[in-house]
Amino acid sequence: MFENAEIVHRYTRAQAIADGVLHDFTALASEFGFTKSFVIAHHAWTEAVYWPQDADEGQSEKGRAWDVIVQAHFAIASAREAKRVPTDRLEFTVYRLVHDSGDPTPRPITLVIHIGPGDAGEPVFTVMAPRDE
Repeated sequence: MFENAEIVHRYTRAQAIADGVLHDFTALASEFGFTKSFVIAHHAWTEAVYWPQDADEGQSEKGRAWDVIVQAHFAIASAREAKRVPTDRLEFTVYRLVHDSGDPTPRPITLVIHIGPGDAGEPVFTVMAPRDE
């Protein structure tokens, strides 16, 4: 149906990373065994990873990103063990402090890890909020 259709506009994963719509954590994720590109969508990054540099509650963006990567890995491992694969999306929960809330209790946030095609059709990982596409 669309074999000969002209592509009017295309927004690539590489462009989304350059624009800050996706945050690239491939290098950090590779330390935990992920062998494909690994990004966190901006909304999920804002809710689960972002931490002001001047805040002093013992948090860091690298540490919070590591928490997301580890929990995503455990979600995949649990799905494999429970034989819930193949699927391209898995939900998981990360507990994080909410900056400026005054509450030292970690709060849960549900995220999704999606494996799908990259710009050249290669498998890539994207962590996002459940409502994101």
